Amino acid sequence: MPGISLVFDFGGDPGRPVESWQRALEQTRCDGPSRQQTLFEDDRFRIGAATYDGYPIQTRENDRAFVCLEGRVYEASQDTLMDRLLEAGASQHDPQDPQGGLRLLLRDLDGEYVAVVYAKQARRLWISVDALGRLPLYAWQSPRTLVVTRDQRFVMELAGTRAVDHLAIAHLLLFGFPLGRETLIQGIERVTPGHDFEADAGGVRQRSAVLGELNLEHKDRANRSLQQNVAELSELLVRSCRVRRETAELQLLGLSGGIDSRAVGAAMVRAAVPFSAATFLDSGGVYQKEIAVAQEVAQRLGAPWRLFATPPPPGGSLYRMLQMKLGLNTLGEAYGIDLFEMLRSAYGPRVAYWSGDGGDKLLPDQRPRLPGHGRGSIARYIIDKNQVWDLEQVSRLTGVPVSEIFASVETIVEGYPERTASMKYVRFILAERAFRWISEGEDTNRHTFWTVSPFYSQPLFRAAMGCPDHQKSGYALYRSLLRQLMPAVTEVADANLGMPMSSPFYVWYRRARELSRRLPRLQQLLRRGRMVSPLQPQSERILDLIRKQAGTSASVRACFSPAALEAIAATPAYRTPYALECLLTATSAVEQIADGRSTLHDFAGTRFG
Repeated sequence: MPGISLVFDFGGDPGRPVESWQRALEQTRCDGPSRQQTLFEDDRFRIGAATYDGYPIQTRENDRAFVCLEGRVYEASQDTLMDRLLEAGASQHDPQDPQGGLRLLLRDLDGEYVAVVYAKQARRLWISVDALGRLPLYAWQSPRTLVVTRDQRFVMELAGTRAVDHLAIAHLLLFGFPLGRETLIQGIERVTPGHDFEADAGGVRQRSAVLGELNLEHKDRANRSLQQNVAELSELLVRSCRVRRETAELQLLGLSGGIDSRAVGAAMVRAAVPFSAATFLDSGGVYQKEIAVAQEVAQRLGAPWRLFATPPPPGGSLYRMLQMKLGLNTLGEAYGIDLFEMLRSAYGPRVAYWSGDGGDKLLPDQRPRLPGHGRGSIARYIIDKNQVWDLEQVSRLTGVPVSEIFASVETIVEGYPERTASMKYVRFILAERAFRWISEGEDTNRHTFWTVSPFYSQPLFRAAMGCPDHQKSGYALYRSLLRQLMPAVTEVADANLGMPMSSPFYVWYRRARELSRRLPRLQQLLRRGRMVSPLQPQSERILDLIRKQAGTSASVRACFSPAALEAIAATPAYRTPYALECLLTATSAVEQIADGRSTLHDFAGTRFG
């Protein structure tokens, strides 16, 4: 995985030999041509990086400090920022607030970054993550060492940690992704958005900032009209595109048949950002309905457009996905590995890949329509509405009691700063589904290209979250925004609904779907037909593979009930394709984490899908 990896030793002894450091750094190798290098080291701190041509990592150093910035900041000079970080690292720190100067410097920046500042004489380390946590970062800590990395494999190799987190496996089966800070590996945590570390001989101090401090119940734009909010959001989206245009020589928009990517395309046109558009078709035909729509949208946008049909992903691609993310991405996403290789062949390496990620989270009304009003019902509602495998089946598979799984979801939700059940649910959609699941999928694209998601501009995010939900209901705010950006693209059907946004029935249809949230179990039943997977034509092959894993891996048998796995294999028709994909991801991740290999490796040439 491209990005930084670092080790800080509280005792001032590098401890592990250079050879073990090099082996760990080698684990972060990217798929394409890449290099792994040590950027700085002394008797307490060592930092390295995996990079490829065009991946953004900068360093700066003088006799008093070393600084490193992975990623990009926008609407600010990156060189000036590096100078100021170096100055902050070299200055005398305030013992009352040692990170205060750095927090003020970084807090309001729009960008995707991890900033590292090391004061050489004081042997003090600061690490700061952007407010929205756009670059997934992982941390592991022992009594004497802090390890922070963009690639979990680095920690596994360096620290030798291979214990599986059984509760995280249960969450993966329940929702399709782990929750909170957990990964599938005990002791390794996902760093939260806006998080800061400060480390010195006294240990590690941590704090979370913007996303944790932002209370979704505070609607500071509630007194503004729909028209005023639309005008401001439109300008913020256009500005977000404008300041991101210098990220590469060629801007490539991933264009689907939905609303989000065309909104970004319309904003790029308004921002005078030249771009090409690409749409993909998976071998299982899951996205077939989007092709004609995407082509028509590209014509309205005036963008050159190409279709890329991906072949069924081979087991080798599934295994590469497993190695990259160790279960934080489900294996059906492996089609993206082959797709991005096709894109690199077609467009070259100096590309920024743009997506509409985030639009469907920020601009629609996400509130549930709870059947009751008590906060105690929200964990049950979240499970009923979002489950992939039902709670009892997850318990049978993993051996984790139903009560423990349910209590863990309750604990996470109760930890959100919002007080009302409705806003706790919205927080779940943002903090778990978007930042724990979607961001991991987006991150795999960075193996090939720098990835841009204009909706996740910090000013736009704050403004959108400050708009009242009644304006968002029925996609009214989103529809008005797209009309302001480019009315022509609202006349093309939304492939997900089969009608255009310009239709007078569009808002009413969306509102009817919102009302159906009162019945999450019915929604879940109706959604089963849409829980598809790019791997679904090979469901029997998936089950054969899971059987083989259970037969050959003691780690899989220790984590999953062989009887429950066999019962599932005997009745595949009762399972959705996506549920089987999640199960294969879980069993394969357990093998890879605990055993250091997966049976998937033996199926490298076998096509799935």
